[in-house]
Amino acid sequence: MKEVFLKRGKLVTFFRDKAKRLSDAAVKIFFANGGFIFLFFLFNVLTLSWSLLNEDKVDVFIGYAFSVFFASFLLAAVLSLIRIPRLLKVVKALIILVFFVPFFVETFVMYNYKALIGTGIMNALMETNLRESVEFLKMYVGFTEISFVLLLCVAAVLLVKYRPWKRIKVRDGAKYKTAVFLIVFSALQTIRMFAMYPYFMFDDKLLPIQRTCSASQAAYKNIQAYHELTAEMANKKIELTENNSKIKNIVFILGESTNRNHMHLYGYDIPNTPHLDEYADKGEICVFRDVVSPHSTTIAVLSKLFTFCHHESDKEWYEYNNLIDVMNAAGYKTHWLSNQESSGIWGNVAQIYADHSTMHKFTRIRDSREDEGILDEELFPLVDEAIANRSPDKNFYVVHLM
Repeated sequence: MKEVFLKRGKLVTFFRDKAKRLSDAAVKIFFANGGFIFLFFLFNVLTLSWSLLNEDKVDVFIGYAFSVFFASFLLAAVLSLIRIPRLLKVVKALIILVFFVPFFVETFVMYNYKALIGTGIMNALMETNLRESVEFLKMYVGFTEISFVLLLCVAAVLLVKYRPWKRIKVRDGAKYKTAVFLIVFSALQTIRMFAMYPYFMFDDKLLPIQRTCSASQAAYKNIQAYHELTAEMANKKIELTENNSKIKNIVFILGESTNRNHMHLYGYDIPNTPHLDEYADKGEICVFRDVVSPHSTTIAVLSKLFTFCHHESDKEWYEYNNLIDVMNAAGYKTHWLSNQESSGIWGNVAQIYADHSTMHKFTRIRDSREDEGILDEELFPLVDEAIANRSPDKNFYVVHLM
């Protein structure tokens, strides 16, 4: 009986000693990499946590936050295997930079649009030109935003330089217990998250960098779809089941970055659309007030606006017939008049529609990367020319604004 107790005592002592060594090593890693763990945690937890709290998913938020903390600690533990101090600093700095960029972009998107990074955002980033980018920054970036960024940079520099967490006077025992508690509790929360939300934990859109990569892949496929669209549309044969159209002239104004909420015609307080208001009073135009855009970017909208594709379609949008070809088949002379670029990766779908029109004109021959700041009034001569060369029977005009 005595031998059994001795063996049990040795076994308990053995495991206690191993646990003590393990906890000592964990605490050492925790305090040696406090700044890295803190920054990595913040850059990966804030934006999605905001989204989860907005959806009242407090339980998921708590589990997610502690899981990210545990992941930060594990990453620091792996990096601690690098024994060259300079190399370790460089690797840490690169990791923080890589995770900071998508966090910063997503914070900007979240602040302005109340949304996380998605395909629409990446489409806009990939498709936009220099002028649109400058106008966008002028619209959304002001003194407050610049001050916030500068303050953030100063705070980061001060944190790295002075390490205030090391200046807090706390008993070693309390610091040790706090670190062990955080590590163990976050590990348990991570296990709980795996048990309760297995699909959530294996989601490829948990972290800002994952959302950025996923959205970028989708946006890249959209650009590839443009080339596929070119090939698909070249071989399309339109067969009309019925053609009784008697409307001689149809004008389609394709706006760009125009918000209906800023137009008096749709209820805006300032009377800034007097001519449209007059046409509406005379019944000379149709005003649709219950329309929802399928996307937030022009090119994505055109894929559904000018084809029969919709959110429940079982085919890709570029496999459908398009409006220009349909109007051509219906006996209309189609005119594409554009103040947008005439070529380039951002000319995308609109350029294809222009090529399929009976006649098309651009205010300037320019690439996506070239912009001379042309106002939409430059389209008037093109409109006059199109009217002068119109068909005596039926005409379909698309006027694409900048």
